[in-house]
Amino acid sequence: MADLEPSTELPRSLSFETPPPFEAAFVLGPIALGYDRENDRLLVQLEEIITVDEDGEPDEEAFDDRGQVRVLLQRDQALAFCAHTESVVSAGRAPCAFCGRPMEPNGHPCPTMN
Repeated sequence: MADLEPSTELPRSLSFETPPPFEAAFVLGPIALGYDRENDRLLVQLEEIITVDEDGEPDEEAFDDRGQVRVLLQRDQALAFCAHTESVVSAGRAPCAFCGRPMEPNGHPCPTMN
């Protein structure tokens, strides 16, 4: 992708809405990125982490039931998503009023209040 000319299109409007709290579908494992040069699309593939047994061997049944998400993005969608992600990450998590450490969605073990 480095040899492609930069996009002259501005990223789409950052009209992402924060979803309500939800139950995760799976724990994220491998992430793969690809590029479809012919259609100028970015492929993002997310896969569920595979559990291992006591010997460190992967659970064979987990491969059959593994969660997977595959998304094709237009270049302007990818740029808008990256800009939104940067703003979310830079905002960080709300700090605890007592110790200043980042709060988890369900609170945290505050050493000051312990």
